[in-house]
Amino acid sequence: MFEVLEGGIQTTVQDFPGRVGYLALGTYPAGPMDHFAFRVANLLVGNSQGTAALEVTVGGLKARFHDRRVLAVTGADMHATLNGRPLPLWESVGVESGDQLEMKTVKATGFRAYVAVSGAFDVPDYMGSRATFTVGGFGGFEGRGLKKGDRVPLGRGDGIDRLIGRRLRPSLRP
Repeated sequence: MFEVLEGGIQTTVQDFPGRVGYLALGTYPAGPMDHFAFRVANLLVGNSQGTAALEVTVGGLKARFHDRRVLAVTGADMHATLNGRPLPLWESVGVESGDQLEMKTVKATGFRAYVAVSGAFDVPDYMGSRATFTVGGFGGFEGRGLKKGDRVPLGRGDGIDRLIGRRLRPSLRP
């Protein structure tokens, strides 16, 4: 379980490539803005690259884990911390039950960061995707951005120890 203590400016569940094939019906695909950072975050924690993860816009997310997982944060640097200690970007780290993730504000460039966890964010599939479409009010977690008090279920996360310490080489990072 992933408990939201503060939702930030806008934090949504997304997947890749989003909800494709419905534009003619007026449904935007949604999905992550930064495909590369999103997909790498998932791969670092052992998920398939399109698995549901969080897109954090500008910052402000604060959350608590209720079970053991592997976590990766990619994209814009938002001064992410785990239990008050700096969290490396583009690298997988282990988290324990009770650990607290905090993402402050954008440090330099970019507006979006991605948070992936082993096992993924387990939200319902809607029209072939788990991506949040806030304008339509569907997908993701209740069709909206995350807010204080939300408890987002996580899928089954296996092989945690072998996933810790994966990183994207600095020369490959944007």
